[in-house]
Parts: sequence; C-alpha cells; structure tokens
Amino acid sequence: MKTPLYIAVYIAICVANTHAFFISGYGPSSWNPDVETMDANLGIDETFIIEDFEDPEFVPGLSWSKINGDPSVTQPTLVPESTFPGNWDGVQSLRAEHDFIDGDAVFTYSEQLSMFGISISDMTPSCILSIYVDENLVGTTDTLSEFASDLINQHKNGYLWIAAEEDESFNEVSLICDRTDRFYYDHCALKTAKAAVPEPGITPLLGMGIFGLLLLGKRKAIAYQISTSSLTIKNRYSGRQKHVCHFR
Repeated sequence: MKTPLYIAVYIAICVANTHAFFISGYGPSSWNPDVETMDANLGIDETFIIEDFEDPEFVPGLSWSKINGDPSVTQPTLVPESTFPGNWDGVQSLRAEHDFIDGDAVFTYSEQLSMFGISISDMTPSCILSIYVDENLVGTTDTLSEFASDLINQHKNGYLWIAAEEDESFNEVSLICDRTDRFYYDHCALKTAKAAVPEPGITPLLGMGIFGLLLLGKRKAIAYQISTSSLTIKNRYSGRQKHVCHFR
C-alpha cells in the first residue's frame, strides 16, 4: 500500500504545480516612432491595456515595487526623453537600477493576466535579466536571440513578451539583473486572462488520491472476507460430507 500512496502524492504535487509560460522577444527594429505601426509590429491590438509611463499614476490595477535599491525611494523614477532617449512611446520611460537607487522592478496587476509585454532600453549587452512570473523563474534574456547585442535605434535592446499557456494566468512579473546596471522600461502591454475553472489545489488532490487508495484497500479487504467466508462454508460442507460418509 505504501508505493501507490507515494505515487498518488507525487502526481498530486506535479499536477498542482504545473505552470507553462512562454518567453519571447522582438529586436530593436520593431520600434517605430509611430506607435500604431510599432504596435502592429509587436502584435499589440485593442485587447491590450497600455501603460506608457508618462506620469506616476499608472493604469488602474497596475502597481510597481522593487527589489534591492534605496528603501527610502518608494516612487518609480520616470526619466524624460531629454535626459535619456530610452522611451518607446511618449516622452518618458521608467528607470530600473540594479544595486542603485531604483532597484530591480516588480510589476503587479490586480487581475489575472494571460500576456505581459515591456520594452527594454540601454541595458548593458552583457547584462542578463532573470524573468520571474509569480515568483517562479521562467527564463532569462540571454536566450532571446532577437535582443540587440549592441545597442541601436537610440539604445533600445528590444521588447520582451511573457505569455501564459491556455488556462494559465499570472499577476506578477519581476525582472532582476545579474549585475550592477541601469536601464529603462516603457510601453508596458497587459492582456487580462479569460475566466477559467480554478485549478484544484494540492490539498484536495492529495485527499482524492488517499481516498481512492483507501477505497481500493477496502474493496480488497471485502473481497478477501468474501473469499474467506466461501472457504469456511466449503470446509464446513466438506465436513458434513465426511460425517455422512462416516455413517455409511
């Protein structure tokens, strides 16, 4: 009985923790000063919500926080184009600084998302961003061959996409640099997930597995009792036959 129990627990854990996300990127040539043309290049349509980082008030539901950096700085730093031309739309972009004041960015949305996109500019080519979705590492930017190895188009690296598999969703994205660096984000695209049947948690799955094993064990016990009872009846009947034969 122990081996099936271990298998049931393993399957329950695997099912409960299986999440699939796809990481992709567009190169700097996808940028265009005409935003509509750029959106067409990036596959962004009217179903997306766009945060352009033109002011500290982000679109409803989107919030920013940081990892490392100066804890006294609680507001995002928006840099004008006149200071650094890292913007992909409008005249401002959001600054990120690993081990500097602004730290690494964490984006959280109040609803579940199926897609998240954001532009990256002026990141040192040797820098690698680790991409976390709901605190789970899902990829790194060094695997995106489309990203620029040398900065062109006004220091633009490329556009990062995170997409959830069908029936999956997420609401937090963390982008963490592997070294001291300063770079800029812009044109964040959010696509909310369709309502789906909630995935069963690990506790119900474990309960179902254990209940199934107990039911299987009970059935075997009943079968054994029936078999034992049949054998007892047969023995008794055989005894009676012997008893009759004894009188003959």
